[in-house]
Amino acid sequence: MYCFLMSPWAGIDIGGQESVYNLLEKLKGDGNLTILFVTHELSVVYRLADRVLCLNKRMLCTDAPREMLTPEAISNL
Repeated sequence: MYCFLMSPWAGIDIGGQESVYNLLEKLKGDGNLTILFVTHELSVVYRLADRVLCLNKRMLCTDAPREMLTPEAISNL
């Protein structure tokens, strides 16, 4: 099963955003679900993602967030 989210909190306050993050963590923990999540918020990426795909007109990196989101890679993005 797949789930695609892109900016799900446009216009949502901080409490609402936290509710979305908590729901995503629950769905992730429940098992057989792949979530494709588009965001610029690195804190969310570090918190929720097992793998990242960094794009800027071409693929720049793909792997675990802590391994791929180095200062150099972020600078290249």
